[in-house]
Amino acid sequence: MNTLSRYRTGLPIMVLAVTLIAAACSGGADTSASTTPTVAPSNDAQTSAPVASDAPAIPASALDPAVLERTRSVDEVTTADGGQVMVAIECDAQTGDDLLHAGAMGLTEGIYTGTVDPPIGGSVKFQVGSDGTGFQARQATLDEATYTVTFADIDGGIELTLAGCTS
Repeated sequence: MNTLSRYRTGLPIMVLAVTLIAAACSGGADTSASTTPTVAPSNDAQTSAPVASDAPAIPASALDPAVLERTRSVDEVTTADGGQVMVAIECDAQTGDDLLHAGAMGLTEGIYTGTVDPPIGGSVKFQVGSDGTGFQARQATLDEATYTVTFADIDGGIELTLAGCTS
């Protein structure tokens, strides 16, 4: 009996101790001001999870962003159907191996040919696949002040004008 009475007096003390510990650990009982500043997340910092889809991803631009970072001059046209045609000139002053990039997205499947004025020794041609995109880079010496690329087979004829690789 002696042991049982010890447990009966010890049990309320243990319950009280557990209750006090739980209250101390609970955030609801704390009324002191926080010492850590609270910053509300901005919309810019939030990322959204990609949405799964059977459709191919639509690029943000007709030319790769890495290509655009290296270019000296860029021109683009939005077609009547909402497609995009973009041309860009990338200059390499050390080797003279300049590049004329042409790209499209949102166009009907087919081969599109652009003429360049002043001539660079050939045309700019790219093939648009079933996904609506196409791309070509053509190596040439692009040392004139300006170049005009004309695609007669897009929207009845579009012209894009670029600055050349003059120093």
